Amino acid sequence: MAPTTSSAPQSQVSCGPAHHSAHPGPEGVDPDNFHRIYAGEQARVGGDSGGQARAGSGDLGARPAPAWTSAKVPAPWAIGRPQRAIAELAARDFFEGPVLDIGCGTGENAILLAHRGLEVVGVDLVPKAVEMAKANAARAVASGAAAGDASMRMAPEFRVGSALDLPACTGGRTFRTLLDCAVLHVFSDADRERYRESVTAVAEPGARIVVLVFSEHETRAGGPRRMSVRDIERTLGPRWSLVRVQPARYEHISHDGGARSWLAVLRHRVG
Repeated sequence: MAPTTSSAPQSQVSCGPAHHSAHPGPEGVDPDNFHRIYAGEQARVGGDSGGQARAGSGDLGARPAPAWTSAKVPAPWAIGRPQRAIAELAARDFFEGPVLDIGCGTGENAILLAHRGLEVVGVDLVPKAVEMAKANAARAVASGAAAGDASMRMAPEFRVGSALDLPACTGGRTFRTLLDCAVLHVFSDADRERYRESVTAVAEPGARIVVLVFSEHETRAGGPRRMSVRDIERTLGPRWSLVRVQPARYEHISHDGGARSWLAVLRHRVG
């Protein structure tokens, strides 16, 4: 992957020491393993269907990647463009800024939202992913400038940090919209409680959180824990109210056609 260059619009901001092992992951999640995957040092992801990412499987090869995307990452979730479910919400002007992209990965969703004129902060546990997100954002700005497109007035800001301790990464900031694209479903029951407190602490009164997770209807082997709508409500419900939920696909190159998922929107309860 292309390293971050001096043209990146934001410097990497870390919530702690820079080395990836300095950010302990949630229970059962090894940040070092994810670092190796993003760095291209490990092409297999334990537990995924077939273990090997298959480029162009199902309908995922039907649409080209943006000109600014990184080279292919050997990870099933790195499809080189925004998730379709998120892009469709964005096209309806659903997102309000500022936006916090939790588990931003290589930044495609965050960059899409920034292109729509929103202020966006992306947080990921893995410094290599943040480095790549910064490089993608720099390329997006350059590509837009070359094409005379000034729609991305402010590039996303990318930071290293844990979804389980978001206040440490945001410096006390709060956000109008939170985006969780395939993060919540990796947590243990105990860590889900920590997650709820973490996201609530950085939410403005009345904020919304958008959650995309593997559903119980995805019966193929591999991947993260499956979640029902009731699981989502149990995790966030004490502090959040379910506004809408619909079946969706999490585009994931180890599951043909993407994984069956839930796209849920919840609103922060005030008072």
